[in-house]
Amino acid sequence: MLNKIYVLDGSDGVIKFANGNNVSLSLALESQTRERDSARIHTTTISDYKGDIRALKGRFLAVQGDLIAFRFFNENTGDVIRIINRVSRNRRLIKGFSKAPVDLRFATHLPLLAVVDGESNLHVYSVTADCQDVETYITIMNWPDGSSDSTPRVVWCPYVAENPSDPSDVVNMVALFKKNKVYVVNLSILKERGSRMTFEEALAVEEAILSVEMEEVILRLLFSYFTFE
Repeated sequence: MLNKIYVLDGSDGVIKFANGNNVSLSLALESQTRERDSARIHTTTISDYKGDIRALKGRFLAVQGDLIAFRFFNENTGDVIRIINRVSRNRRLIKGFSKAPVDLRFATHLPLLAVVDGESNLHVYSVTADCQDVETYITIMNWPDGSSDSTPRVVWCPYVAENPSDPSDVVNMVALFKKNKVYVVNLSILKERGSRMTFEEALAVEEAILSVEMEEVILRLLFSYFTFE
């Protein structure tokens, strides 16, 4: 009798075979192919979202290197930010927001994550590269016109220090914009005064916040950094 091989693939079909000594049964492996995969691109599931499905406005995903941050709503904890290291699969959860986050971005030069909520409150977190720890870098609350229906956005300054090991050569700066107004915030200067403050307290610090008002509503913002000697 010839060898017969039958594959169990999970379908409802019935496999019939005669008694014999050379019958082999094997389980079919689940195909990893996805709709958008191609010969050059293969996708891998890092995390499945099983929370409440709801409409989100603003940005809800940010990436830097192996770090991935995304926001979602959980019935038990409310609006949260999940950070995952895609290699180690280490993950951390940031919660306790008074208002739902509407924008988040990683810095390009350091693992710093900026999060803006619906009232324009700015939260910045320091994340270790392996995602073993997340700490609050600075929080600035009570921004002007924070309760308007316009969605605030945040952009990092792409400054690259010549000597990253020298703290005086590192500049952490963001621009927060909404409607027709931009606030350029030097986080490095404010960090020297503490890790939590109001907008008015931050504004009182010399050269910490610069505001610019435009004639038209700002849709996109390109942030550059220049020094002159």
